[in-house]
Order: sequence, then C-alpha cells, then structure tokens
Amino acid sequence: MKRFKLAGPEAGSCLKDRLIVSGQNINAFIPKICGENSGQHMYIDVDTVSGPIELSINTVGQAIERSWEIEVSQIACNSPLRPPANCLQYYTGTRGSFSSFNYFTKGNSQYLNNMNYAVCLRKEAGFCSVVYSNEQRESPKNFEIVNFRIGPSK
Repeated sequence: MKRFKLAGPEAGSCLKDRLIVSGQNINAFIPKICGENSGQHMYIDVDTVSGPIELSINTVGQAIERSWEIEVSQIACNSPLRPPANCLQYYTGTRGSFSSFNYFTKGNSQYLNNMNYAVCLRKEAGFCSVVYSNEQRESPKNFEIVNFRIGPSK
C-alpha cells in the first residue's frame, strides 16, 4: 500500500475504519487493518478460487483525514517471486526491516488485535542464517517473535 491512512484503532480494534479483504483462499487469513499503513504490503492467496477478490474500505465519521493509494498486481503461479502459501507478507534480499501493521516511529502506534499472520523471508543463495534485531527508537521497545516455524525452501 503506497499510501494508506484510516482512523486508528481503539484499544487495538478497528472500530471506526477498516480495510477488509474477501474472496481469498479459504485458509488464507487476512486481518482487518486500520490506522497508518503506508508502505506496507499484503500477499493474498487466490490460486484455489475463481473470484472475485474484494477490497472494502469501511469508514465511519469525519474524525481524520483519510487517504489511500493501493497498488494491485497478480503473480503467476510458477513465478519465482511468488511467496510460500499463507505468507501475508514476504520479504526478499539480504537486509531490510519489517514492522507490524499500524506501526509508525513517531507518535503512539498501537498494535492491532488479532494479528496472527505469517511474515516470510526468502532464504537467499549463499546465506545460512537470519539475524533479527530491534531497531532502537526514542525509548526501548520489546521485541518478540512467536509461532516461529522454518518452512521448506522453494
């Protein structure tokens, strides 16, 4: 999502605004998101459905200035760029960073409820391990990875 800003969550829930994705593979969970998500991305598994795939943005009230610019592209089933099944986010390359939805460095970002989804990293040729570290900000933040699983490489 190049540019994506909706009303933020309240106590972790998207009560006013939300992006809802529907029509994906039956076991490909897509969480509802809200708040500031510019620069984020989602891979949506659709290989076992005939469509349609729907993106719905629901808004309530006039509390904030909303904006969105969403780029949509399809990836061929046999493409080397295709992520493993059920990876909502997929990163390639030897370095980079990732963050949860509605995370931003300035202000009070708030973790969204029910964010149990897979972030996948492609193992690059010639590399044998991955190192994770917390990017230090103005104050120390906790860093935790849960439900960790190593999957087969493509």
